[in-house]
Amino acid sequence: MSEPKEDQVYEKVVDLLNAIDPGNGYYTSAGGRVHRDYLEIEQVNDYPHWIVDAGGEGDETGYRAYKGRYVHNLVFDVFVYVQGDDITPRSRWIARVYADLMKAMLADHTLGGLVTVVEPYRDRVIGSAYGDMTGRLGILRQSFMASIEEALAA
Repeated sequence: MSEPKEDQVYEKVVDLLNAIDPGNGYYTSAGGRVHRDYLEIEQVNDYPHWIVDAGGEGDETGYRAYKGRYVHNLVFDVFVYVQGDDITPRSRWIARVYADLMKAMLADHTLGGLVTVVEPYRDRVIGSAYGDMTGRLGILRQSFMASIEEALAA
């Protein structure tokens, strides 16, 4: 038996984001740095660092039945940690990874037919790392909602 659709969504998003590379028309390179394990920014030493995580804060994951099928809205978050330097400030890195994230996610808005639609959910959140005395570490969080539709068991 295959994994639940929710898990398949997370894996598909990881695959999509791992394809981010300037050779594919993006500003940045994910370079295999997309993970499902949440880390605090202090635990990361290779940037940008991408995390696909189950949605928190008030996600709307309720199921509802309709004409022999059920629909489930899955909310998940994508976090990206960046590090600026003397040449490229963190704000530019945030702008780049945000553009790349949206381009990757909206280019395949059904995740290869896995969901009915995936779209941004809630506003993006931008911040700096707590305790970062250099002012160079930045955090982007964007939530998405994916609508999953499946047949009810007979």
